Amino acid sequence: AGPTFAPRCKISMEGLQNLRTGDTCRLTLKAADQYGNLRLDGDDAAQLALEGPGGASARAVNIVDHHDGTYALEFITPVAGRWNLGVRVNGKPCVEGGVSFGVAFGTLTAEEAVVTLSPTIEETEGGVYECGGVATLTIAGVDFESSGRLMTGLEAVTVRLLHPSGTQEALPVVLAKDMTRYSAPIRWLHPGDHAISVLLDGVQVKGTPLRARAEGMEVSLSSCAFIGDGHERCVAGERAVFKMEAKDYSGNRIHRGGAPLLIETRVPGEDPTQGTVTDVGDGTYELSYCVEKAGAMEVAVILAKSSPTVRALPVTCVAGPMEPAECRVDAGKLMLHWPAGEPGVCRVTRKDRFGNQTRDAGALNRLAAEGTG
Repeated sequence: AGPTFAPRCKISMEGLQNLRTGDTCRLTLKAADQYGNLRLDGDDAAQLALEGPGGASARAVNIVDHHDGTYALEFITPVAGRWNLGVRVNGKPCVEGGVSFGVAFGTLTAEEAVVTLSPTIEETEGGVYECGGVATLTIAGVDFESSGRLMTGLEAVTVRLLHPSGTQEALPVVLAKDMTRYSAPIRWLHPGDHAISVLLDGVQVKGTPLRARAEGMEVSLSSCAFIGDGHERCVAGERAVFKMEAKDYSGNRIHRGGAPLLIETRVPGEDPTQGTVTDVGDGTYELSYCVEKAGAMEVAVILAKSSPTVRALPVTCVAGPMEPAECRVDAGKLMLHWPAGEPGVCRVTRKDRFGNQTRDAGALNRLAAEGTG
């Protein structure tokens, strides 16, 4: 046979029949000279060009020279629709204008897939998911509602969740009973930024990784941290102050304000008294209160929601500094019998300005007794 003449080369078209997305198509090119004689040698410069719907490209395009005048043409069409196959040998087209062929839906490919989260980021509060909450990741074909695209169940789907700590987790994926989609539940266990990658047959789906941020939102009083002396001890008549760091049920810090908090003091024998709560706006709250009666008491922090929750903090209120005008003097024995020449004895019970018995004499208070007679 003479030199290879591209227009007389033969391409087996059987492999283009019943082709589906994700399938590997294998064709055979047989080299021939200008008279149609088949060649027995290889080493021709064969080229393969494929263009799909919307300019889609084929994957795994490969040409194998068997060195006997035949060439294996291999490729994968990842998108359904009309494709055009162009083959050139030594720079000349085998078929002018190429060969048009159709590809039906088959195994879902990364190029055809669309990934969504429900609820979407736009549907969340401030674009942030709540720690402990669950979102559903859905993998389906593009426009599957209108195209009726179904899964085959043969798709090799991998979903990777990258946690804020840098660790990765493979999420289980379930095929819907109606075969329209795959879904994977995602539970946001840790606060911070997450990344979700989806791969089909080892190829990353366009638009992934998806980025999502999770934060603690629902305040759990049992998990909150209280900082400052005021949540354990106070002084009668002085305003006690302490800080609360809001946390959710898993102990994750909450970095936003807005919790409906109240504080009240519960002193035995007295009606509860409201304190003051200041929302700093970053998940911390400043709480303050003031009581006048010394002794054991409780400070109640209340989350005033439809179903209120209360955390009672045991507090010890100590008496303030001595107030001389409130002190009690006992000189009964002295008034009844005071022998001449002997020292007189009287008992003084120190009290603060609210009448609480105290050991705090104050910085300037000193007791002295004077007698006339």
